Amino acid sequence: MPYKDPIKDAKYKAQWRDTHRAEINAKALAYYRKNAEEVREQKRRWYQKNKRKQRARSKAWRLAHPGYRKEQHRAEKMKRCGTTLEGWNAALIAQCARCAVCGEIMKNPHGDHDHKTGKFRGLLCEFCNHGLGNFRDSPAFLRAAANYLEAHI
Repeated sequence: MPYKDPIKDAKYKAQWRDTHRAEINAKALAYYRKNAEEVREQKRRWYQKNKRKQRARSKAWRLAHPGYRKEQHRAEKMKRCGTTLEGWNAALIAQCARCAVCGEIMKNPHGDHDHKTGKFRGLLCEFCNHGLGNFRDSPAFLRAAANYLEAHI
């Protein structure tokens, strides 16, 4: 029941939204699924119309939260390789910030993990991490590659 007092009315509406959140979300999702193309087109037109304002708003937010992107990226990286910040830092200290394969100092450490179990194995430099990935984490392929290189030196 709406109130004549705008403050009471706003509180009532907020309370109603909170208690009916699941119902509101279900209706919104159903509408979006039914009218996805139209909704995307409306959003695209709105963005084109408000591009400068939206970019300014985004820039202001990024300036107010300077470390957010870096923290988000780091968190995603750790989640992908099956470790936590503590595990990552412990590996970095234990390895003296050096790659576990080639021993070079790492500028941008990559977390190595077993793709089957998801278990974190350690930190590698970009080249060694990609090398292991290209050899599909197979010791047999790596040995064959090493034998090939030694035979042709």
